[in-house]
Amino acid sequence: MDTDLVDASNWNFYSKIKKPMKLTVQLVVWNGEKYIPYLFESLKKQTFKDWNLLILDNGSTDNTINLVKKELNNLSVQNVLIESKTNIGFASGHNFLYTKNDSEYILLLNQDMYLEEGCFAKLVEYLDKNNKVASASPRLVQWKFGEIEKGFENSLSENIDTLGLKVFRSRRVVDLYTGQNWQEVKNSFVGKEENEVFGVSGALPIYRRSALKVVEEGGLIFDTLFGSYKEDVDLAFRLCSAGFDSVVVLGA
Repeated sequence: MDTDLVDASNWNFYSKIKKPMKLTVQLVVWNGEKYIPYLFESLKKQTFKDWNLLILDNGSTDNTINLVKKELNNLSVQNVLIESKTNIGFASGHNFLYTKNDSEYILLLNQDMYLEEGCFAKLVEYLDKNNKVASASPRLVQWKFGEIEKGFENSLSENIDTLGLKVFRSRRVVDLYTGQNWQEVKNSFVGKEENEVFGVSGALPIYRRSALKVVEEGGLIFDTLFGSYKEDVDLAFRLCSAGFDSVVVLGA
């Protein structure tokens, strides 16, 4: 990755942090002004407090960067905002942020997310209890953002976005239960805390750093040839081949 594309001149703030947080949340944003207020609203509600936030703006041309700066003024956790001159892609963006922290767990956050308040707490608690699990994700449902003008509650959905990745013998990989209603499939998981899967979607994954260190290539987690799609699948193959487990934490 060409790190010259990233202006890291304000990185000194993070280097002065004496004690790293247990969890680092990496957020790569690009022209996401319509999502930013909602995303940060959900971040402020997180019950888990041992985390910090690293943000890379990927050369946004709308009002994203100004909105992020405004939201950071009201965010209590340690945070750093880095501005890239151009869009270097999802994979390269997260690779860069990965090299700038050393937390035990790393969560990759997409800008078009709204998190339940216990999301971070439940994911971290699960990983703490299950050392063989390298990656996890919450149960992801679709957000009907186009209907948010009718009210936030109207935009919420029970339709599943993904309950993890499944791989076939042909090595084709698909998302599980996409489009199905959670209320109609949840009985399949009665008594289960998690759904054991081949891998987790890159939409909202949390990774154990010690596992990533085993499979990283050149100190990076993603192969940048994938740019912004399927880099999560490639990483899932590497983690699985190394003998690690992946799950979707259904209550997160």
